[in-house]
Amino acid sequence: MTSSTKDEGAPWARLAYTPVLDDEPLHCLEVTRTGTADAPTGVLSRWGADPGPESLPDLVVESAVLDADDPADDPARAVAALRAWLSHARATLGDWSREGFARDDAALPDNVAHVDDALVVDGSRVPGAVARMGDLTARAARCDGHALVVVRRGPAGAAPARVVPGMPRLAPPAM
Repeated sequence: MTSSTKDEGAPWARLAYTPVLDDEPLHCLEVTRTGTADAPTGVLSRWGADPGPESLPDLVVESAVLDADDPADDPARAVAALRAWLSHARATLGDWSREGFARDDAALPDNVAHVDDALVVDGSRVPGAVARMGDLTARAARCDGHALVVVRRGPAGAAPARVVPGMPRLAPPAM
């Protein structure tokens, strides 16, 4: 687990989550903050086994502030996260075709279900939705006024993702 203690006072720290990675040597490849310092709206982090900038992530953690009138449809968030992962992978691999992005946007998951343990947040199981598409699993839930989504590639996505509050810290650049 890699989280920053220096950023705890930053406006985005209250929105950020870091995955708990017991035996997996994943590195934080990217941290994206949305909103402004006066009104932070979200944090996205991408994690991968290879710390290189061109590597595809194995795990993505995204949190966003829920508006008071937001229906917080967890299944829709999970499906949208799968589609976003596909588009990010396409762009990372150099395919910027309009047709490719259109296919990603129309992709349908193999299954979507409400579950009692979509995520484990700071040790507590949180209900939400799980969507699966091929070897990708997206888990979406609402927690502390945030919409939280974790997308995982590979068989590890079958287990509820574990996250803790905290700002991710970028891995040092690959040499």
